[in-house]
Amino acid sequence: MATGKARASLPRVPRTPNRVLRTIRENERRETREQFAEAMTRVARELGHSVYPDAKYVENLESGRIGNPGPVYRTILTRLCSRSAMELGFRVPGFPFPEPSATTLPNNATSGQQMNIRLRDAILSSGMEPTQLARQVGVDPKSVERWITKGRIPHPRHRWKACQILEREESELWPDAILVEPDFTQGKSAVSLTSLGLGISEVFGVHPGSSQSGIQPVLKNMSASSALPVIAALRGLRRGYVSADQLLGGLSVSDAVRTQIPLVERACEVTRGSDRTEALDFACRFMEFCGWIHQDSGDIACAMFWTDRALDYAMELGDQRTIAYTLMRKSAIATEAGNPAQGRGIANFALANDDVLTPRLRAVILRQRGLANSALGETAEASRDADNALAEATAGSTQEESDRAPYCSPAYIAMETGASMVISGQARNALPVLAKSRSEWSDHDQARDYALCVSRLATAYAAAGEPKQACETAEEAVILAYGIGSRRVIGQLGKLSGLLGPWRNDPAITATQQKLSALAGSFQPE
Repeated sequence: MATGKARASLPRVPRTPNRVLRTIRENERRETREQFAEAMTRVARELGHSVYPDAKYVENLESGRIGNPGPVYRTILTRLCSRSAMELGFRVPGFPFPEPSATTLPNNATSGQQMNIRLRDAILSSGMEPTQLARQVGVDPKSVERWITKGRIPHPRHRWKACQILEREESELWPDAILVEPDFTQGKSAVSLTSLGLGISEVFGVHPGSSQSGIQPVLKNMSASSALPVIAALRGLRRGYVSADQLLGGLSVSDAVRTQIPLVERACEVTRGSDRTEALDFACRFMEFCGWIHQDSGDIACAMFWTDRALDYAMELGDQRTIAYTLMRKSAIATEAGNPAQGRGIANFALANDDVLTPRLRAVILRQRGLANSALGETAEASRDADNALAEATAGSTQEESDRAPYCSPAYIAMETGASMVISGQARNALPVLAKSRSEWSDHDQARDYALCVSRLATAYAAAGEPKQACETAEEAVILAYGIGSRRVIGQLGKLSGLLGPWRNDPAITATQQKLSALAGSFQPE
């Protein structure tokens, strides 16, 4: 009875009849609701959808009972009526953008103050949400919103990717940004190959001023013969990106890495045989690295998306070591996203054929499973994984085979083990482990990981009830964190600030918290 009263007291949401759709059906198509539903079913079959709307469904659309049909039905209706979902009277979640007014350009807007209506309608017609397009293009959802609401013109690589996804021509969505054919005879081009991180000779094997004046932009012109030179150039770029990431964090290279993704994908499309194998191997490494920098930058959704792409390439490649390493990365992202049970399951699968793995690969996967076990409260299992990981990392110090985990040193495993112990509530036991890792850290190129190690040690001191040592260690951590674009480091120091809360009346503690707050405030990437 109480439930009934509670429901009766809820305010009713007024329904707004969809007169636009009804007018199209009655006056333009001259169909009954039954005939309109049959037409929707025909379009659904053409699009490969197994849905069967009836007259009652059409009535619900027109009466406003269904104000926002799902993506499949939106796609069907926009195709059937040759209008966007908004033009059909629907307000689609994820599109808080105003309707075109008399002052808005009817076609495409390219100034910073006008809406790109064509792009908005193309996204609606595809049945996607802006966030979905952003994830597939590899940009922040706010970027896509600015493309629509403010008419911002995206980077050429992002335009190309968006057009591929939406199946539209660039001249339709961004007419003022049409790529023109390069004129190498003049030594310059409307599309700078240096913006791709590539020199002309690296891509085409020619030089400015040669007779090769009919070459099209690199993505359209890439062939099986030019793909491997492109991969070779990108391989050198990736090494630079990895070094920059280790020194400065993922945000330092994220934009640059995303611009290369279409090149990598195109190289895989055009190559065959042994060339394709080489392209697949590089694509897997590149996409996995893209996933990593997004994880380090705090974008977990994009991190998992690009790591899944890496796994696709790894599965086609068929190399068990590559597959296992990529699965480890998926496990790490799942655990960090708050699903350690899934993370442990993926890590178990990665270790299914551990006899084919190198010691370092076994170490890095065991380390990840240990973190998942700690998050699940499985202390004994986490401790066993940590011990085995350290033994494997020690053996890996002298291994001759190359693998995907050259960074997995005993000091690195010790840092991760200490973090695992803090998660398990064993902060005091973690102190000597993290202190030893800090003192033995020898690879100064891994500045970001060392900053994370020091931050974790400071956090362990605070969790163990030693605020003075926590503040002293935090001083070094704060200095290291400035200039490193890593949300993982900033997030760790944020936890430290919270743990220092019980001693906030101590002036020294308050001073440290203020420094941590200032650091977090300075870290506001777009």
